[in-house]
Amino acid sequence: MVMLFFQTRYSPLRRKMRLNLAYQRTTYWVHLSRQHIPVRIGRCNHRLDRFMNSSGYKKFAIISATNPASEPIKKSKNIFLNQLLKYKIIRKGLRFHPTLACADARNWPNEAGWIIFDNELSEIMALGDQFGQLAIVTGETGKITTLVWLQSKSNLRVKPDTVMQKRKIRIRKSLKH
Repeated sequence: MVMLFFQTRYSPLRRKMRLNLAYQRTTYWVHLSRQHIPVRIGRCNHRLDRFMNSSGYKKFAIISATNPASEPIKKSKNIFLNQLLKYKIIRKGLRFHPTLACADARNWPNEAGWIIFDNELSEIMALGDQFGQLAIVTGETGKITTLVWLQSKSNLRVKPDTVMQKRKIRIRKSLKH
């Protein structure tokens, strides 16, 4: 028996292939105190290597909480989610700097994120899963930058509407006193 598999326009495999291409056609700008370094998937980055070597770092991961599951959401929710991710990064005591992902085709809004240095990939992947991300960008000094797909079903475990509403209630209560 011969089985044929047809991909529909909206099949998960086709979507993943399109997203993979889009992620590869994105520049991930790393904002350091005195310089901005462009990072591309599939390429080595000697400027970032020099910074990492001078700082004693060996590996990095770029993560964002913006647009979970690569589905656009309101700007205010994106800002909130990325600040919540920053808070979690700080609470874990990780070393990080801000990033900005800019699509070459300019058909997707720029996405703020964070580059985290010298941390276990599994911990960064867990953070990505928690914020409903599909993939993260990783690299090591002297090696090409890679895209790592996450195993999550892209369900955002941090619900911005619920958390934002609770914060508003707390703020209102504090203003009354």
